[in-house]
Amino acid sequence: MEELNWAKFLNEFNSVLTEIYKLEQLEQGEDVLDISYIQPGATADEITAAEVRLGIQLPPSYKAFLRVSNGCGWPSDAAQVGRLLSTDKIEWLSSYDPEWIEIYGGDNISHEEHLDNQDQGMSRFNGRYLEQCLTISGHGDACIGLLCPEVMTPEGEWEFWRLGSWCGADRWPSFQDWMTRNYQRYYREAYA
Repeated sequence: MEELNWAKFLNEFNSVLTEIYKLEQLEQGEDVLDISYIQPGATADEITAAEVRLGIQLPPSYKAFLRVSNGCGWPSDAAQVGRLLSTDKIEWLSSYDPEWIEIYGGDNISHEEHLDNQDQGMSRFNGRYLEQCLTISGHGDACIGLLCPEVMTPEGEWEFWRLGSWCGADRWPSFQDWMTRNYQRYYREAYA
C-alpha cells in the first residue's frame, strides 16, 4: 500500500466536505458558516498513551491519520459512521458498546470465507472477530467504525469495518482504503 500524505489528503477531503456543507446550507436558505472537520493532530505521547492503555500497536495508516487529525467530524450523512474518536476515546468494542457484539457476533464463518467476503458490501463476516475490534468512531446513522486486528495485511494494517444495523459489515483492507474511498464518494457528490 502506498503511503498517503495525510495532511494534504485531509485538507483536500475537508475542502470537499465543506463544499457539500455549503451547497446544503444554500439549498436550505441558511447562513453558511466557516467550518473544518479536521482536528489538531495527536502528539506522539497521546498516541503512545492510547497504545499502552489498549495494549497494542495501532495500524500504520490509522496512526499516521491521528498524527495529522486526532479524530474527525463528519457532516450528517445517512451512510456514515459517527465522529472519528480522539486517541483518549478509542476503545475496544467489548468495553465501548458490548451490545453490538451480542447483536452481531453470532455468525462464525471461517477466516477464508471472511476474507472472500471482504469488499463485497453488506458482506458476511466472522462475528467472533467483533470481540477483538477496536472502536474508532462514535455512532452515526446506526453505524460504527471499527478496526479488526484479526485480519491484518503484511504491512500491519487492520481491516476496517463499517458495522451498522441497516448495512451489516462493509469491510475494507485498511483504514486508509476506507478513507480514500469515502473521499472519492464525497468528491463525486460535491462536483457531479
